Amino acid sequence: FDIYRSTDQGETWASVYNTGSNDNFNDIIKVGSTFYASGLFGKLYSSTDGGTTWATVYTLPPGGVAARIDFSYSPNTPAILYILKNTNPAFAHNEHIYKCN
Repeated sequence: FDIYRSTDQGETWASVYNTGSNDNFNDIIKVGSTFYASGLFGKLYSSTDGGTTWATVYTLPPGGVAARIDFSYSPNTPAILYILKNTNPAFAHNEHIYKCN
């Protein structure tokens, strides 16, 4: 799966990174100058160069295949990310919350 970047307000897009696996990114957020992305296989990635390279910064504990991973941060403490892992394909009643800093 690829990540695309635009430097002209969305007029054109260029692939800047290919995950090279089946682990596609669900969400991407920017905290300061760092981008964070969540993957289906319980990993959280970061990029400090605009998305050209990505590093695994956190791996969720085992316990079922993640049907969805969402994450966010508090504006008061942007260095701490909060991660919601849902292991139920129906997205109900099987959620786990993690804190990553």
